[in-house]
Amino acid sequence: MKRVAIVFGNGTYEQNQFYLDILKKYPKAFIVASDGGYNYLKKQNIKPDLIIGDLDSIKEEPTNLKVLKYPIEKDETDTELVLKYLTNRNYKIIFLVGMLSLDRIDHSLSNLLLLEKYSKEGIRVILANSNNQIFCVTGPKDIKLSLKKGTTISLIPISKEIEDVTLKGFKYPLKNAKLSHDTPGLTISNIVTEKKQFISFQKGVMLLDIIK
Repeated sequence: MKRVAIVFGNGTYEQNQFYLDILKKYPKAFIVASDGGYNYLKKQNIKPDLIIGDLDSIKEEPTNLKVLKYPIEKDETDTELVLKYLTNRNYKIIFLVGMLSLDRIDHSLSNLLLLEKYSKEGIRVILANSNNQIFCVTGPKDIKLSLKKGTTISLIPISKEIEDVTLKGFKYPLKNAKLSHDTPGLTISNIVTEKKQFISFQKGVMLLDIIK
């Protein structure tokens, strides 16, 4: 079984139950507070397995917890430090929560770019909030899903072109299509219509956003 980690960042937590449900779904997951993410976990009386960061956003000094503290002035974000730590320890599925925020769109964009890096290494890093689960896939890839009928999903090209895209089980199927930066609307807001869904492409990198 693939090792799972859940990382809590210093961002927005819209619907609290969503984040508690992730913890319930993965009871053996390794829980990490990325700097100020510790504030949220403490409020929920959840003890992280590890705190990583420069600790500049933590409101109350943690006690009796494992902490990896870094200097405030550094060349990596706290998220980068967390992902490096986890991937070096063979975690293959990593949820990043509390890391999508319009208040700090720069950090949100930086986190999205990290998805591509780890996708190429065969690691599934998922940016999640109560409305979205975003992850990156690198071709060639065959993806089988079992999403609930009516679920919205968007495919967003990261590389300039995506070749031989086939979609089955959706309202708007495709067969051997080409996606590019110039035609993003072709695969935005598709709808699940069948019990099983299939996504295939031969070359390129794309983001998948599964929308509640």
